Amino acid sequence: MRRREKIGDKEVLLADLIVSYKVFREQFTSRVTLDPEAGLIDVGYVQGPFSYLHNKWQFESLPEGGCRIHFFIDFEFRSATLQKMMGAV
Repeated sequence: MRRREKIGDKEVLLADLIVSYKVFREQFTSRVTLDPEAGLIDVGYVQGPFSYLHNKWQFESLPEGGCRIHFFIDFEFRSATLQKMMGAV
């Protein structure tokens, strides 16, 4: 984690992450916004091997206890070779 700051009720992290598959290993940086009140984690792309990356986690409380997690991810690699390999996953 590069940086962590509090903005109102939210916490914003700048984080370095690694994605790997077979022989490929790439590092990228994301801006992660934690919003506990909304039960939301929102991930935005900063730099690395992607053309774009957006990822969202939504936590929904269940009446019987526990929670349901809604997950969304959309991305595209800049490298056509890497996109073709990862698109098959």
